[in-house]
Amino acid sequence: MKRTAILTVLLYLMTMLIASSCTSVFPNDKLDYMWRLDKIYDIDSKEEKEIEHVWFCFARDLIEICSNTPHGPVGVIYDYGDSLKIDYSMYTESTTYDTESVLRILRECGISSLTTTFVIERLDSGKMILADKNFRLFLTRW
Repeated sequence: MKRTAILTVLLYLMTMLIASSCTSVFPNDKLDYMWRLDKIYDIDSKEEKEIEHVWFCFARDLIEICSNTPHGPVGVIYDYGDSLKIDYSMYTESTTYDTESVLRILRECGISSLTTTFVIERLDSGKMILADKNFRLFLTRW
């Protein structure tokens, strides 16, 4: 009986040690995965544009924007807690990609330049609102 109690306590302690050493694969569980872009609000013109078939795919420090193609431009994310800096500047250094084509795709999705910082106005398990000086993006977790 005493031996069983000791083994049970040891098993419990080992389980707790293993469970406490596990960390999340994603640094921001609310942000990561796929988000559908629902609409873009243009701050200057005060116009809303409904969007179809555009997804923002977040994974750790990367973002990929997919629209009518299976793969889109991939950028780097810098998460500052209350804001996100999205950086696509690597497309200026490459001869493989047409920078103007990448910029056109980004602008259609509410990202006005290769390096843009968005304020996170809302981020919960189902909705996200990102805003910069030009656009407000409304996204739904997909």
